[in-house]
Amino acid sequence: MNIYDFLKTGKFKGLEIGDNEDLVYQKFDKKILGKKLYTDSQYTDMFYFYAFGGALEICFVFHEVSHFTVTPHNHFFFLEYQQQKHWLDQLDNFHEFVELLHTTNIGWRFLRRYCRNKQLAIITEHHVVAFFDYKHKDSVGVEFQVNGNDRFEQADKV
Repeated sequence: MNIYDFLKTGKFKGLEIGDNEDLVYQKFDKKILGKKLYTDSQYTDMFYFYAFGGALEICFVFHEVSHFTVTPHNHFFFLEYQQQKHWLDQLDNFHEFVELLHTTNIGWRFLRRYCRNKQLAIITEHHVVAFFDYKHKDSVGVEFQVNGNDRFEQADKV
């Protein structure tokens, strides 16, 4: 699945922060979303859907999308450039990803506060945060998140 539009706009297949449950069901088939999963059975105001085999995590708080996370794995997400698919789970390093962003004209900048230890974090022009985790010697873990508030923006200003 090409995630160019997601990185460029912060919307994933029409999914946006603030969407209610009915809107999400209009955008994604119930079979794709699966069952609602609650972190606490006593607290039903917060629940998750794990779509596409867990590649898309959607968090609802008070029945609205609070944030969602895209985790590239199993050759599921790619960026296409010059009719070539660049699989995000096959990226060898941060530099490759940044080069893809430049060639596809997606603006970005570092999130200094979240660049620590063996983690890098950047934010795209429309508030998609990409985390690059270098905890494992032979691979890099990549995760993309869109959050309903400006916590990443505000945290970087401190």
